[in-house]
Amino acid sequence: MRKLSVIGLLAVALVILSASASMGGDAFLKGGYKQFRKEHDSEFNTWIISGGSDYKLIPYISLGFEIQYSHKKVEEQSFNWLNLYLNAKAYAYGGSVRPYIGGGVGLQTATKWTGELEETTFAKDVGYQLLGGVAIGPPGALGLVLEAQLQLPKDLDGITAIHFMAGITW
Repeated sequence: MRKLSVIGLLAVALVILSASASMGGDAFLKGGYKQFRKEHDSEFNTWIISGGSDYKLIPYISLGFEIQYSHKKVEEQSFNWLNLYLNAKAYAYGGSVRPYIGGGVGLQTATKWTGELEETTFAKDVGYQLLGGVAIGPPGALGLVLEAQLQLPKDLDGITAIHFMAGITW
């Protein structure tokens, strides 16, 4: 369990370190709350951390990536989620306050750890996310970001989770 948690946190750290050197439009680090929906029990709700970078294609459109990690222990089982997305965002206008909407496609993974290595299960699938938020601060400079994300499964049968995120951009 600890190995998976450390790997997830190292992946986010790697994204942060490489994003600042990537010369992207905005690199970001966000944290927030992951709330599961529908058939998923609320006991799985947990904190989430993510990092990534957006690259401007034209002044109001960007393409980027995001790595998300969250962990939850329920009774004797530990769950780790690691999601990797390619995202596109459309900004309403330039300036210091930039509202945006976007979406992405990527790999959604989860592990269920029971304490015995042979009993660990791993699930992975393609998934989607819709997002919207506001970036406060000029592009490429230190600023704030507030964002809500809807995580969707491959078959698009309802929302799997809602993420409420806040963080910094640079």
